[in-house]
Amino acid sequence: MPIRSRAFLIGIILFTCYSVTHAEQRALLVGIGEYQIPNKDLPGIGIDLILAQESLELIGFKKEQIKILSNEKATYANIKKHFEEWLSSDINPDDRVVFYFSGHGTRIYDLNGDEPDRADEVLMTHDAKLVRVNNRTTLKDVVVDDEFAEWIKKIPSNNVYLFIDACNSGTATRGTLLSNKSLGVDEAKFKFFYYDGMPSTPTEPSETSFLARELIISNYVSLSATQDHEKALSTNVGSYFTLGMNESIRNAVNDSVPLSMLDLQTNVQAFIKERVSKHLVYHPNLSGSDSLRKEQFGLIKINNGYGPAWKKIDNLSTSGKFTEIKSNKTKYKKGEEIYIEINSPFDGYLNVVAIDSIDQSLVLYPNNYQVNNKVSKGKTKIPADHGSFSLIADDPTGPTLIAAFISQQPINLYKLTTSGRNKDGVIEDAFSSLSAYGTRAIAKVAYSKQRERFYSSSIIIHINK
Repeated sequence: MPIRSRAFLIGIILFTCYSVTHAEQRALLVGIGEYQIPNKDLPGIGIDLILAQESLELIGFKKEQIKILSNEKATYANIKKHFEEWLSSDINPDDRVVFYFSGHGTRIYDLNGDEPDRADEVLMTHDAKLVRVNNRTTLKDVVVDDEFAEWIKKIPSNNVYLFIDACNSGTATRGTLLSNKSLGVDEAKFKFFYYDGMPSTPTEPSETSFLARELIISNYVSLSATQDHEKALSTNVGSYFTLGMNESIRNAVNDSVPLSMLDLQTNVQAFIKERVSKHLVYHPNLSGSDSLRKEQFGLIKINNGYGPAWKKIDNLSTSGKFTEIKSNKTKYKKGEEIYIEINSPFDGYLNVVAIDSIDQSLVLYPNNYQVNNKVSKGKTKIPADHGSFSLIADDPTGPTLIAAFISQQPINLYKLTTSGRNKDGVIEDAFSSLSAYGTRAIAKVAYSKQRERFYSSSIIIHINK
């Protein structure tokens, strides 16, 4: 029986803000999955950075307004330098400043006596070191909450947004098996750095979070992944908090609805509750300025193509050697059938992606009807002659980008989706949404030594009423 697939679909992004337009914007994204201390690495942090950057682009940031520090570049000295030279220099009160962190959090003994529980919360840097001070094991070259608060205070902006995807509570447990597999993975790691001799961690909820005690000022708002007594989780396909944040912002853009930090907290909480195993559910903590909590983000409006997802796939489609792709028509009326044909230069693995006019993505091939995407040299038709499904032109109208990727590596974007799965990990949708994990898998091949056996191309079709 034919199905109705959302057929997808270049123009310009129209920027409409639901709040104040900021004269300048600066963002610093820090992601650390690799640590100098052995056996403490985290999975999926590279995916988090992709999702965080896309989220910022959806709220109006340009790429040149975003700096990223990853792994070996995310040292204590480099993070501090970027706070001083990028986030604080030439910034005015009306400018918007964002800091995002994904990696390990932990605790060290308080040395200046300002913490009621005698412990400081810290963010782990790539070059963090275990040292002995006053006959106690502690950490050096980490971002301590006291110092971090001083960095924030020195930012001249009245609009500082902090997103902390880490936790400051945990045990020696290095990882955990998941009973809820709705992301398509069955294992996760706690984003907490445990070491022998560290301060005890909270076991009950408190009203404080990272920075809450240190910052008695009104220029910032902070959304942290967990409460003090909880543990955040990362997986191979990204961290739950960051995945939920990206989904919430993308949904707001697609649905043209306003979004505040309060809304974001609620939406991310719902995302985590739905996808995390029940005994591991954690609750994002919102602190800081009451007015900034309620202020609505300036969301971009995408209605004629060229959104962040479109641009990313378009760039990837020109990164490989050319392969021919064509459709039966270039313009369709709603309800008409779409046929696509790709000419593969060798036996390999074919993935076909569509990005519609409002930047929604869909993996057209493979799919639930054609799960095996290994193709032979020559022409592949989608749908196949006398196939079990149809591609029907439907809303949203406007342009759709259709991109084909052929690789020697067995990449299957349908199976790499992080949405549309039940709690057993089974994909319930006939077609899957393209995930950041899947996009990264294609990008790794496109820019690797194996790119000699990587072919790609794209076309644009238009859907009219």
